[in-house]
Amino acid sequence: MAQAVMGTLDRYILKRSLSAASLILFLAIILAIFFDLVLSLEQFLSARLDAQYNRWSLMAQLYLCRIPIIINGIIPFAVVAGALICLTPMLKKGEWTAVIAGGISPHRIALPLCILALGAGLIQCICNSYINPRLYHPVQAIESAFDNRQHTSRIWHVEDTQTTWYAARCYLPKNDVPYFEQVFIAPKNGGAVFAKNMQWNNNTWVLGGPIYHWHVHGDQQSMQELKSLPLTDSLSLQLEPELLRQELLTREAFNSLELWERGEHMHMTLLLNRLSAIVVPLIAILYALPIFMRFANQHRILVAASQALLIASIPVALIALTGMAADASNWSPWLSNSLGLIIAALPGIYLFRRWSA
Repeated sequence: MAQAVMGTLDRYILKRSLSAASLILFLAIILAIFFDLVLSLEQFLSARLDAQYNRWSLMAQLYLCRIPIIINGIIPFAVVAGALICLTPMLKKGEWTAVIAGGISPHRIALPLCILALGAGLIQCICNSYINPRLYHPVQAIESAFDNRQHTSRIWHVEDTQTTWYAARCYLPKNDVPYFEQVFIAPKNGGAVFAKNMQWNNNTWVLGGPIYHWHVHGDQQSMQELKSLPLTDSLSLQLEPELLRQELLTREAFNSLELWERGEHMHMTLLLNRLSAIVVPLIAILYALPIFMRFANQHRILVAASQALLIASIPVALIALTGMAADASNWSPWLSNSLGLIIAALPGIYLFRRWSA
């Protein structure tokens, strides 16, 4: 009988908290988009777009792409708020006292909330690891179209020829050949090359015109205008398309498997930051429940809920700061991120154990 009662109670708590968290998440997305749209509407309407773009379609695409990013930042707080909304009637009507008097421990009541938090953390991790990286370049491309800034520009250096390269627009599609527009090349020995585009043709990189090639010979300078220029000799770029694409991608555009394959310090730091998202909502719940679910809060629900949300934001902020510190330090990313998680989790575990004892 007791197991049947707990099964019913578990389902009730899980269903009610999930519904509340989902509603909060939906409202937060609507509000975030609304306020961003209000602040950016003048910029959207005044932007001079190329003929192939539809202004309203681009705006819709931009906000659709931003939804996973918004969700990523809100999930821990939505889970905590959903749990508080679920437990508020129990606390306000005195049902909490009856439940505890009936021999059901706080630890047992918190179990479905912890399961919900872990599930939400897994969703957050998936968004961080695979969905947001796929949307990184589409978002930048749309923002570039609206504000006339080159979010897709790249600058790189080629050691073999001692040349510095800049491309104002870089198209780096996965499983396809990269394409570059408004390319500028600065050789070490002087001179410069400016080309309308650069593309892969017949197993070599070729500049497309009009091309302006400035030559420097001592005190003499000259300019040559060309229609096409294969990149060889002192201007050679000995990187095949996929290697160049991998070289120019920012780490935020890599999914977690690609970060693992690269294995460098900055890539591993970002990977571990993404993986730590799995436990962030759970740690936030461990902080919030002991602060909110107290008999003394029966007649001060709003104040208690505000305090719980504020306390729950501490480990979230601490884990985020630890990730930034690990990125800048020379410590092992595994050590830095592990220490951050332990430091963030220990006070919550202590509070939770005292509360549920």
